[in-house]
Amino acid sequence: MPKPPARLLILYHPKAEGALAFAQDMAGFCAARPGTTARVDAIDGPEVREQVLGCDMLVVLGGDGSVLRAGRLAAPHQVP
Repeated sequence: MPKPPARLLILYHPKAEGALAFAQDMAGFCAARPGTTARVDAIDGPEVREQVLGCDMLVVLGGDGSVLRAGRLAAPHQVP
């Protein structure tokens, strides 16, 4: 059985109303699990590419464009 992801990156669309607050709530929920960390950043943030390299799983909050952009960021590094 594969181990659950321990390092999560939660990306949100910066112009989506309430997305940052929801991402922060989600990060708190995930980080409350033993052995799990969660970071939050805007999908267009300057450090997103580097953060993708250090995560086990990517979660994206936004519309179709955000999902496609996250897929382009994650796919080369085989991050789900």
